[in-house]
Amino acid sequence: MKYLFVIACLFLLNSGFQAFAQQIDHIHDIETRVVAICSDKPETKNILGTGFIATKNGLVVTADHVIFDEQKNRVHKNLFCSWPTYPEPLWFRLSITKRFKQGAKGRDIALLQIIPDSRVKSYPFLEIGDEFEIGDPVLITGFPLVFEKIYHWPLFRRGTIASTRYKYQDSRVIVLDLPSVDGYSGSPVINLRNKKVVGIIKGGSAQRNGADFSVAVVIEKTDLKN
Repeated sequence: MKYLFVIACLFLLNSGFQAFAQQIDHIHDIETRVVAICSDKPETKNILGTGFIATKNGLVVTADHVIFDEQKNRVHKNLFCSWPTYPEPLWFRLSITKRFKQGAKGRDIALLQIIPDSRVKSYPFLEIGDEFEIGDPVLITGFPLVFEKIYHWPLFRRGTIASTRYKYQDSRVIVLDLPSVDGYSGSPVINLRNKKVVGIIKGGSAQRNGADFSVAVVIEKTDLKN
């Protein structure tokens, strides 16, 4: 009986370790698929927000307000992205492929393309899914501006989908029980139930900065077509 108990304990420990190891591998996979977006010069001090690689060809998805300068009422020029690699990040120039938002209308999503060079032939990417519901656990990751020195690896946060029943500026949105932080704009919202991206972080309420909720714009696979 003792031997059976020991075997059962070892089995549970091994199963737990395997699950933990798989979780670590999954986190590492996500890290290498998220990029920091900046303007003017490829430097971390110029970071505007976050994006993620959505295709093997280097198509990057972000929030439109990340690349749009509201004060000057124009798109930021000379866009770059920092790709987290060891020991130093790789920088790539970006071109704008499509903007879903024009003025006060449209969805807060933009598609950018990594301009090809000889360093990388195929990019790891996050898959977009369309299955989510209230109560699903989610993971967001990006480059929040919370430290004096900018880092080149993304930071992770876990939360829950608080509601799926709202729209904002005619866009279907997901409400998350996570506060908004500058720099997370454009971050992917990953549904931990199926490990797929279901939304793009837009932000929180400008009138209620202390609110513990944020909003993400729903993204679908069809958004990447054409």
